[in-house]
Amino acid sequence: MKRIKALSITLALTLVFSLMPLTAFAADGSKTVMGSAEAPVVEEYDGSMAEVDGMIMKAMSATPVSLPSYITALNLNSGTEATAYITKKAANYNDSQSCTVNMPAAGTLAITHASSTTVYPKVDGKSRDDNSSVVNDGVTVYTSYWYLSAGNHTLNIPLSSAGNQVILAATYAPAKMNITAATTRKLYILGRPADKSKVSSYKIKVTRPGYLDLMMGDEIRTYGIDYKMSGFSGYETMYNSDARRYIGVKKYTYTVNVKTYTPMYGVKVKLNKITEAKYGTKKSTAATLKNNTTKKGLIITNAKKVHWYKFKNPKTKTVRVYVKSRVTNGGSYGGIKVTMYDSRGEMGSSYLTPNGDSVTIKPYTIGKGSKLVAGTYRIKVESYKGGSGYFTVRWK
Repeated sequence: MKRIKALSITLALTLVFSLMPLTAFAADGSKTVMGSAEAPVVEEYDGSMAEVDGMIMKAMSATPVSLPSYITALNLNSGTEATAYITKKAANYNDSQSCTVNMPAAGTLAITHASSTTVYPKVDGKSRDDNSSVVNDGVTVYTSYWYLSAGNHTLNIPLSSAGNQVILAATYAPAKMNITAATTRKLYILGRPADKSKVSSYKIKVTRPGYLDLMMGDEIRTYGIDYKMSGFSGYETMYNSDARRYIGVKKYTYTVNVKTYTPMYGVKVKLNKITEAKYGTKKSTAATLKNNTTKKGLIITNAKKVHWYKFKNPKTKTVRVYVKSRVTNGGSYGGIKVTMYDSRGEMGSSYLTPNGDSVTIKPYTIGKGSKLVAGTYRIKVESYKGGSGYFTVRWK
């Protein structure tokens, strides 16, 4: 019995981080400059999109299962292999073979097929919504896609020429899914209409506070995916070359709405559990930040909570404040805003966005070289334009 592996997705990702400087004023009224930021950090993730694995058909003399009158499409998330079927031999160029295909749930049906001539399957008399192809050992393997309701559907395979046979497999990606975010990354494949004007959705259940490491990629194209998560003000776009986001979350079940042209897309999600350090919710209750001690914090999507910290610089000396983050913009080009204060008020602000994950603040007082005068300073970390994520802060 010949078997065909289910479709799989790996996401090619590149995330380039850029940084922003900050300016401020010291406690004595002289100007202080929060100096230049760290060099950009680049993270690269190798991979390729939408390979149809394992359907190697060097010779049509292999013996798959004869195509029966009724088959059930295999869920691409099942982790098992789909059965390869073979049609009868065509008596003439007008010949065809039909069978009933059961869809266990609504979603995208994928009919993967290969033969000595090109064939164009139909489902319920309808031509495919989209298609893709891959060459394995010199044989072109095609996949045709239809977005269908749950239940039985009629598959018709035109055989195209006398003596021709078609080897095929039937798989599907469900339209909806309830995903529980785990501490290890797992791939899920979902189906949807091949129409960007239509919205599909899935759910992510979060069992404790932290931040999601979320990747999405389209299955057969490079159109990009627009997505909007609970708490976002609008849609963000993930492209195959920039398909990773970090989202601050609490214990909750989040809905992710998706718009794209592709009939299938992949989701990889991981929950990074974070226990936040003590912080103040207003300036007067700022938590003490000890010298060279790192504190962790979360900016939850759609949350208005502000994090306040303070530190005491005991003498005029060189001071550095380090802030690192994993962040998404929340659908409105936002991120995380970091503002410093002295006893007189606001000194200046810096922003961490999906393209900038860290900044080194270098305050100094004019007339003191690269040093900052003694005093108590406060740091406020908050959402900027709906951004969320994870951050750390320390000073020395």
